[in-house]
Amino acid sequence: MTHRTTQPRRNARRGFSLLELTLVILIIGVLMGVAAVAFGPALVRGKTTATKASMTTLKRSITEFQGINNQYPAVLTALDPDFVDPLPDDGWGNPFYYAAPGTGGRPFDLISAGEDGSYGTDDDIDVWTMDEEDA
Repeated sequence: MTHRTTQPRRNARRGFSLLELTLVILIIGVLMGVAAVAFGPALVRGKTTATKASMTTLKRSITEFQGINNQYPAVLTALDPDFVDPLPDDGWGNPFYYAAPGTGGRPFDLISAGEDGSYGTDDDIDVWTMDEEDA
């Protein structure tokens, strides 16, 4: 009687097929697309809130500078580092527009270009009117 030594047969597959991998990648892509659509407005609201908070801080710093120096700063960098450090950007990473004196009889203008990064568009945020937009 002869004994044959055979290795056990492997029925398990190794790895995944190209079709399975493609299907998984497709499903992940669809889920990411749904998440982007769902969380997009929340992300914009968060950046808008951060921008308004930075503008409120800058407005206080500008007013404090004026109280000490009897004039508004000519440029925002005059606030750094004694009044605000570091000088913040808006929620989209862009610098604020600042001018003293401001338009319309205001002591200064402080404006964020908003999400589109262009001044003079509907998404601009003005320090003097930003609270009215929330109402």
